[in-house]
Amino acid sequence: MTNSGKQVFNWWQKFQNYGRFWWKSVHIHGVHSPFVFELYNEAIADDRYFYSFDYVETIRQELREYSYEIEVQDYGSGSVYGQSKKRSTPQLLKSASNPKQGQLLFRLVNFLQPKTIVELGTHLGIGTLYLAEASPKDTQIYTFEGCPNVGKLAQKIYAHTHLKINTIIGNLDKTLVPTLTEIPSVDLVYFDANHRLEPTLQYFEAFLPKINENSVFIFDDIYYSEEMKQAWEAICKYPEVKISIDLFDVGIVLFRENQPKQHFCLKF
Repeated sequence: MTNSGKQVFNWWQKFQNYGRFWWKSVHIHGVHSPFVFELYNEAIADDRYFYSFDYVETIRQELREYSYEIEVQDYGSGSVYGQSKKRSTPQLLKSASNPKQGQLLFRLVNFLQPKTIVELGTHLGIGTLYLAEASPKDTQIYTFEGCPNVGKLAQKIYAHTHLKINTIIGNLDKTLVPTLTEIPSVDLVYFDANHRLEPTLQYFEAFLPKINENSVFIFDDIYYSEEMKQAWEAICKYPEVKISIDLFDVGIVLFRENQPKQHFCLKF
């Protein structure tokens, strides 16, 4: 990743995209794929509340209350909340996974039970905690963060938990491929790093040799910008992708070989 080509977040553009999404999206009753129907009911739209939600949100609240500033080095597409190099933890929390997104990650992991999870974009680790809390005990979890100070803060947070999380700190362009050589297969990948077209496709393609029949990729904020929208649309067209699910804030792709290629826009 580089610092060039940063984008300005456009709320009006996202509002227009949501209008188009709402018009073409359907309720689950209009879906005839048994697997997608089960995935939606058992994971995406599951309204059960798990005790882990309170645990992660307590950590979020502590970061909000005990505020301090850290130097931030941004390798991604820039921040919605400004480009200042010094940011407080409450400022950083504004771009962390919100409770709705975090709970979705938890439910997907709880349903899919992946053995290997990779996250691109640790940030303060809120999303990572949701992923880890739902994972089986023997799951290998790798999370990548470009900014050293943010990554070290996330590591300190993990140190006070019971979770085993491998945090790889440094420019993703330099850390991802060497780490992937040590991982034989990936079951779940959460993309929440660089929200630009070229890097998103680059990282997606880096994981393709590691997929298996049950692999699931989750893309955060697929309508963040026109570039991210283009990246999502391009990913859905890859021949390896058999099922793509547009939830507006999140996109999900699956690689199940025996499935006919299908795309779904689902209200969530």
